[in-house]
Amino acid sequence: QYSEKAKVALSVASSYPGGHYLEFGSHDLYTLRNFLAAFDVGNLNSRFPKTKFYGFDIFGSYDSSDNKKYFKEGMVYETKKKYFDDFTHQGDMMPLYNKVLKEFDVFNERTFLIKGFFEDTLKNFELDDKIGFACLDCNIVESYEFVLSWLEDKISDGTYIYFDEYFDGGGVNKAIENFKERVFEKHQIKLFYVRPAASVGALFRCFKI
Repeated sequence: QYSEKAKVALSVASSYPGGHYLEFGSHDLYTLRNFLAAFDVGNLNSRFPKTKFYGFDIFGSYDSSDNKKYFKEGMVYETKKKYFDDFTHQGDMMPLYNKVLKEFDVFNERTFLIKGFFEDTLKNFELDDKIGFACLDCNIVESYEFVLSWLEDKISDGTYIYFDEYFDGGGVNKAIENFKERVFEKHQIKLFYVRPAASVGALFRCFKI
């Protein structure tokens, strides 16, 4: 999957439409670093010097004082809590991940890690440019649904979108298909399939019809 996701990044970089890179579910940073490297190798900085790179995740810890605020809908409370707790065994990873990005040293000054639940971090997040590539590795249905709802009015002609669980079937696939229908009805934007990755992931590109 590491090789295939690197190829996804290179595929996007080969015809990048400009705009920011947003990644939802950035645990361990390898997908984020793939795209930073692809952007650099493709010499895209000369064409898009203002592109920023954002990674959204809980990054190893979250405020547990109000769990039900996040876990009250959809999945059974304990099941959903267990999912997030699986990513917290090493504690807050922000210091380490910031160190990793500094040592990686590829557009570090324009790369930002946004810590917290999507429901909290996205409500105050403001874009100052279009989205060039949205990478979704949200794993669970509720997270996909929230992020897709946020993206609905923010994608544009040429935007790339990668769904890491597209071919898993079930609720995630249904949420994505519903999203595709909504953006076509509202904006006449259709998502065209580009390529698979890691057996269940899929890359799409948006075009105005």
